[in-house]
Amino acid sequence: MGCCFSKPTESPVQKSPQPHTSQPAIQQPLHSQPSIQKPLPSRPPVQPLPPSKPPVQQLPPSRPPIQPQPLVQPPPVQSQPLQRPMEKPASDQLWIPVALSPLQPIYPDYAVGIQEQKKDVTKLLDMERESQFSLAVIIYGFGGIGKTTLATAVIADLDLAQYNYSGVEIHADRSRNDIKSLQRQILKDAFPAYTFDRNVTFRNSSEGRDHLTSAFQAQRNKPVFLFIDNVLRAEDLQELFPKSLAGLPKRSRIVLTTRNLGVTEMLIHAGLERRDYPVGTLPDQDALKILFKDENIRGRENMQKALKICDGIPLVLEIVGARLRKQNYMVERCTQIFEALETGEDVKEENLSQRMVTSVYNELAPSTREAFSDICCFFTNWCRRDVEYIVGAQDVTLLQEAALMKTSSKDEFVHDIIRAKGRSLSKSNRILDMQSWREIAHDDQKLKQIKGVWLGKEESESGHEVDEKQLHSLKNSLRVLCLESHIKISGSSQKSTEFKELRFLRLGGDISALWPANLESLERLTVFHGPVYKDGVTLYQLPKNLRVMRATAQSHFEGSKPGKIIPNSSLEELDLRELRSLQKFSEKLDHLTALKVLILDKWDKMQELPEQVCGLRSLNRLSICGGNSLRNLPKLFAQLSLLEELMLTRCEQLEELPSTFGDLGSLKQLNLAECSNLKELPLSFGKLSSLEVLNLDSCSKLETFPSSFWELRSLTELRCSCLELKELPSNIEKLISLRLLDLSYCTKLKSLPSGVVKLRSLKVLNLFACCYLEEVPSTIGELPSLTKIDLRGCRNLRECPAALRRTKQGRTVWLPDDLMD
Repeated sequence: MGCCFSKPTESPVQKSPQPHTSQPAIQQPLHSQPSIQKPLPSRPPVQPLPPSKPPVQQLPPSRPPIQPQPLVQPPPVQSQPLQRPMEKPASDQLWIPVALSPLQPIYPDYAVGIQEQKKDVTKLLDMERESQFSLAVIIYGFGGIGKTTLATAVIADLDLAQYNYSGVEIHADRSRNDIKSLQRQILKDAFPAYTFDRNVTFRNSSEGRDHLTSAFQAQRNKPVFLFIDNVLRAEDLQELFPKSLAGLPKRSRIVLTTRNLGVTEMLIHAGLERRDYPVGTLPDQDALKILFKDENIRGRENMQKALKICDGIPLVLEIVGARLRKQNYMVERCTQIFEALETGEDVKEENLSQRMVTSVYNELAPSTREAFSDICCFFTNWCRRDVEYIVGAQDVTLLQEAALMKTSSKDEFVHDIIRAKGRSLSKSNRILDMQSWREIAHDDQKLKQIKGVWLGKEESESGHEVDEKQLHSLKNSLRVLCLESHIKISGSSQKSTEFKELRFLRLGGDISALWPANLESLERLTVFHGPVYKDGVTLYQLPKNLRVMRATAQSHFEGSKPGKIIPNSSLEELDLRELRSLQKFSEKLDHLTALKVLILDKWDKMQELPEQVCGLRSLNRLSICGGNSLRNLPKLFAQLSLLEELMLTRCEQLEELPSTFGDLGSLKQLNLAECSNLKELPLSFGKLSSLEVLNLDSCSKLETFPSSFWELRSLTELRCSCLELKELPSNIEKLISLRLLDLSYCTKLKSLPSGVVKLRSLKVLNLFACCYLEEVPSTIGELPSLTKIDLRGCRNLRECPAALRRTKQGRTVWLPDDLMD
């Protein structure tokens, strides 16, 4: 998980002998953009352009490139791209779907000494060049050197308002299905003009490449920015992209990370200019920051041996630093660490990292080893809460302290080198595919050692059978079991097996051959994905200690006996999104006193939310996205006093919220996007004292806000792209925490209140396509925190405040064409 690197020396840039290499004169910067056509099209693909800079040089590594190790997986992209809800203006205007304000990766908070490398890569991207060519920048180096960290930091700091962004990760053990999923993600995020109002489906990656080629042509005027992380094989790109990329929208950019520069040759043959950036190791000054975390440790000079052995490799430095801290940096206690690092013929690159992982693994307690193996084999990048339920929160904390995994508030991830080594250490007792299963299926001694089985990930495994007697042999050791729907169970002993150690169970179909009566005997089971009820027949009774349940499409709760199917008060998360065919939910919920998360997404036949949901006093997240038939919420809804997140997007029939809605004192995030019939917010809305994020995009009938709205002192983000919104109250300055105000496409908004200039925390003001906006406060440019303001498409704006025309470092301003000098 490397984050920082030594600055290499300079040498010429590698370029392919392709067209689009000329550099026309660059427009001098005024904070403005080229004209917006009328009637209004999509957001113009331009940004402020500074003066031309000389060509960037390729920077060689501080050591020769290292060939990649097979079958490893990098840390995930920090965040997935999020498309804003799209809304049509008045029918007499030309409308083209556009991705507004895409959610770029978050700047990595673990980056150290990365500024110079960021500048180098940003120069190679040449974002400020007016030429129409497209190019790819390849960030390469051995595993653990910090390629993903560097790429993420670069992209997080770019202004991509003019681009449609998509970021994807190619897993080391990816399948053809995974490539199809990546193609779908890229089409959805980067090519909305092609996918809007079109059901894009394809059976294989070849058809996906055909769709990408068509998308290139459909969206010629909107450039794309693609981040492809962890390309390990030439086949990854060959299966993902069409043979020719010359048709990419002009000025598009691709950032790609890889361990082997040779696997990216297809980009040159596909018609792209390629620029390469090799990542070097850390200088001692930055390496010390990782080893000691800026702590004032006596005897630092005694750590020079560790510094030398780690050789500036960020991943190794993190692991060694964690061990040294555990030993209070006492050198005499760290002899074993140094010996482990020096063992072997090659003490550099991946071999060094892998030996370090092995050494740490051997020191872990038995339960923590098992948790590490489960995470590496089955649960990398899963929701942190679910992982803690499965393997234990204490063991997750211990792994984090040992630097074997990183965690955020929601997710956890493991570096690809650590993950690969973890799988290698667990290959004798974790089964990930049918071939591995067949190799041990008839060896009773080996079966008894198996602790995890996950079968059916690949479509090629469809139709294969697993003997239920062989599965019964795992009863004393099995911790994780997943059998997808196309895995068949042969034989039936009609006796229930007690899997004493089973913690996670995922069933793609009815395998009552294993559990003909119930699952209640699985006392350690905490997470269950699968059917429990079908056609009026109970498949399973669930264990009392279950924490997470995701019911599959074969489940059906109508007519079930109250309290029989869903277990008792231990359940904390209930996901019923696959039961969307139901019109109502008759199962009693009053016994679920510990339930924190309830997901009813896509229940498009449910007209009202059962009042019994209001009795879930521990609930902190409720999601009903796509509840197209939902007309109102229960009057007692405000009884959910601990509710922090409420998702009601695309509830198109929802007309109002309960009058007591403001009594939800813990609510922090509220998403009402695309509730197209919502006409007003209740007067009590201002009582939501904890509300931080509010999304009202595409609430097309919402005209104004209640007078109490501006009492939301904690609100930091307000998105309100509403066609009918006519005015903002003058007391907007009461939103003292507001950092982002998005009023794009508010086509009836004529002016902003003077109080907007008192929003001292405001960083982003988006007024794009407010085509009837006539004026903005003259002192708007004096807001101290303002970094971005977009006035493009404000064609009735009479004048631009002088302060917006003055250059200010770190501020980006987009002006309508007729106000450009």
